[in-house]
Amino acid sequence: MSTEKEFITPRYQVIKEIGQGGLGKVLEVIDLWEGKTVALKLHSAQEEQKEDSLENFKQEFRLTSELSHPGIVEVYDFGYTLHKSAFYTMEMVQGEELTSEIARQDLNRFYKVVWQICDILDYLHSQDLVHADLKPSNFKLTRNIFSVKLLHYPINFKNNSYGSKKRHFSGCGLQKQVLGFLVLFWNIRTQVS
Repeated sequence: MSTEKEFITPRYQVIKEIGQGGLGKVLEVIDLWEGKTVALKLHSAQEEQKEDSLENFKQEFRLTSELSHPGIVEVYDFGYTLHKSAFYTMEMVQGEELTSEIARQDLNRFYKVVWQICDILDYLHSQDLVHADLKPSNFKLTRNIFSVKLLHYPINFKNNSYGSKKRHFSGCGLQKQVLGFLVLFWNIRTQVS
């Protein structure tokens, strides 16, 4: 086993890999300038072969950096590794996975979590955004007052027009998305009753 430390840039030292996504992998790193642990999303080398992949990755960072909500992970920095791969850093969220256990343990907590997820979705929709991959594994439960955090955000504009001055959004999209998520949770709840 090697004891050599791996660095993404002189600023970010790798601790471990914590996830894999469509556009790349996510690492836990130490930000040596700030002296804190952050998550770093690294654009995949395989994805670099695809024409729109890097632009989508950059757009994901730009879009998320404009959002401000206690239930959405905050992003910090965009850059390139020593090997010229794109990355961005974000808040490192500590907490438990969103599973059916919350429905088994505490019905009040279950309803609070569903309400907070709806609040996150309502905020995204108020920004004319739609979450394109809504599922429990994209959320984490923290010890904060607003306890739900959206970790993964394949977010799209309703009319796919990032950067346009006027974006239109139909309110029924929010209703469908929230209804679908509530049905998912209701199924979890009834399975454990």
